[in-house]
Formats: sequence, structure tokens, C-alpha cells
Amino acid sequence: MVPEPNLGNTNETFYMLGLIHRILGMTQSATIDAGSIASHATYTTTITVTGAQVGNTVHTARPLSLQVGLFMFAHVSALNTVTLAIYNSTAGALTPPSATWNIRVMG
Repeated sequence: MVPEPNLGNTNETFYMLGLIHRILGMTQSATIDAGSIASHATYTTTITVTGAQVGNTVHTARPLSLQVGLFMFAHVSALNTVTLAIYNSTAGALTPPSATWNIRVMG
């Protein structure tokens, strides 16, 4: 059983608020317009997510499925910065459609 927090205690209040912030994470939306990605090439871009720290987990949500042969990776590359990469594993160039992606960083 989890003890009831004493919200009158400032230290416990800040601890609980920090815990809630970690659970909910930091979010940011970004329009990704990669253009044409050459065969076996990678498109990269950075997105500012205030509060993101190296080692945090990154989740992405895109409104569209990626084309067959495209793989997406995201990580916190520096304080407040998420790097998003899209790799084209096919023998030809691919152009993913421009779309707004949602980025969530969990502490």
C-alpha cells in the first residue's frame, strides 16, 4: 500500500510534482518535411523539447505510416534537444509526406 502524501510538506509536494512530470513526460509537436531521402541515406533533424535530458526515453507518434523501407529513430542528443532520424533502406530514393509528429520525452 502506498502511503498518502502529506501535501502540506513542501518537500513531499515537490517530490510528487516531479514524479507526475516524469510520468506524463514532456511533449512537443513538430512538422517533419524530409523531402527526398536518397537510397541508403539518413535524414536527420532536431526538435527542441524543453526539459529533455540525455538518457531519457523518446516516443514518437506520426499521423501516417512510414513508407516501406523507411525506419525512424529518435533520441535525446543534448539538453532540451531530440534528434529524429529517418533511414531509407531501399535501392531508390523515397519522399515521405510532410506531417506533424508528436514527440514525448519520458524522464
